[in-house]
Amino acid sequence: SPAASPGHDGASTPTSSPAPSPAASPGHNGTSSPTGSPAPSPAASPGHDGASTPTSSPAPSPAASPGHDGASTPTSSPAPSPAASPGHDGASTPTSSPAPSPAASPGHNGTSSPTGSPAPSPAASPGHDGASTPTSSPAPSPAASPGHNGTSSPTGSPAP
Repeated sequence: SPAASPGHDGASTPTSSPAPSPAASPGHNGTSSPTGSPAPSPAASPGHDGASTPTSSPAPSPAASPGHDGASTPTSSPAPSPAASPGHDGASTPTSSPAPSPAASPGHNGTSSPTGSPAPSPAASPGHDGASTPTSSPAPSPAASPGHNGTSSPTGSPAP
């Protein structure tokens, strides 16, 4: 190919093995492949070999980013979320799991409490766990001072 990118072999694929390509890049052998070999991709990204995959394999993405192999995801795998946040895997939550709270405070796990338990206090102070207390205990004070755990005392005791 006259426009072979650096790092590629730029070889054409005619019948048998004739003369090298007149536009072979420096440092490459420029020899044509034997009959039956696929031609290299003309738009292969730098750092890739540009060779086409066998017929049974999926074709590489023409817009593959550098450092990726460009192979399409198998049909059975779920597609990654296009808006996955950095540091997350982007996988969708299993149907049986509760969705995380969209307004979870930093430092909290944001998971919803089990069915039957009261929801965590939305005004839990920083440094508190915000976890809901068991149904039989009174709710924690929303104005617990910093340095206290904010959990309610056993039934019958005064609140902190």
